[in-house]
Amino acid sequence: MVDTAFVRPGRFDRVVHVVLPSKQERISILGLHIRRMKWTVANDSPVLDLICEKIAARTEGFSGADLATLWRAAAVRCLLEDGASMEERHFTQAQENGVSASSSGDLVERIRQWSP
Repeated sequence: MVDTAFVRPGRFDRVVHVVLPSKQERISILGLHIRRMKWTVANDSPVLDLICEKIAARTEGFSGADLATLWRAAAVRCLLEDGASMEERHFTQAQENGVSASSSGDLVERIRQWSP
């Protein structure tokens, strides 16, 4: 995946594998983003925790960057409608309309086995 010229001594001589976040880590990442939005419920509401859990269950294989992309796409959907407040459906619609994991299982396995 990486050109060998990049990993020659004196260039990028360290390879760091960052694993995809677990479900609990995805819940935490989503919670950081979601609590920055305006919702019909209070930002400390248990309802938001449930929404994070539901979204995390549907985002297996998403990286932190993928989750941020999903968050931005959901926010844009909300703004295009009326911008009043976020709803879980904005996330669902964003995912249904193309926001997906950028890493396939095959790619993750190839990276795991790769060595310079």
